[in-house]
Order: sequence, then structure tokens, then C-alpha cells
Amino acid sequence: NNLANDSKHQKMLREMRAALDKWIIETKDLGELPETELIKRGIVKDVLKGGYDQRQKQ
Repeated sequence: NNLANDSKHQKMLREMRAALDKWIIETKDLGELPETELIKRGIVKDVLKGGYDQRQKQ
């Protein structure tokens, strides 16, 4: 069952979404950026060219 549409759970849903938004900002999570944008920014190399995640290098 999807409880997200249940009015009884709306307060908790808002709290959890806010917590996720805060965590995304605090951790600088880039998960919502398309892979092409990550490659363009130099964060991830193009895996088709044998690249790897730049953070692993550190």
C-alpha cells in the first residue's frame, strides 16, 4: 500500500521529505544531476572511455 496519498500520513511525509532535502544539501549529493552533467563538471569521467569516479582518487 502507498501511504503517501493517505491524509493520516501527510505530516510525516512532509517531515521526511524535509529531512531528505536537508541531507542532500549537507552531503552535497549529486544524485539528481544527469550523468552527462557530472562528466561535464569533471566529477565523473566517461566510463565508456575507461574512467572512474574522481572521488575514489582522493
